[in-house]
Amino acid sequence: EFDGSAPGAAVFRRVGQGLGDDEVGGGLDSGRRATVELARGPGVLRVGVRDEGRGGADEGGGGTGLLGIRRRIAALDGTVRVSSPVGGPTVVDVEIPNP
Repeated sequence: EFDGSAPGAAVFRRVGQGLGDDEVGGGLDSGRRATVELARGPGVLRVGVRDEGRGGADEGGGGTGLLGIRRRIAALDGTVRVSSPVGGPTVVDVEIPNP
């Protein structure tokens, strides 16, 4: 359930950004599938995105997708973990405080 809180809105936007970026999921127009998991724990919101794509996401590759996600989540005192071995899948896990 999305409650419209600032942390919730930030996570919602980052998931959309991640699904649309080439770095995560190959973009929605690629025909690949992605799984999104959302969880709320005591004081924290978590979101995980896992794709069936080709992997090999490069945060320094000239795009702003993963870098932008990291910057925006860091501004909320959150963390981002990325795993993207060549051949896939790409997995992005985000945690942000939720008072």
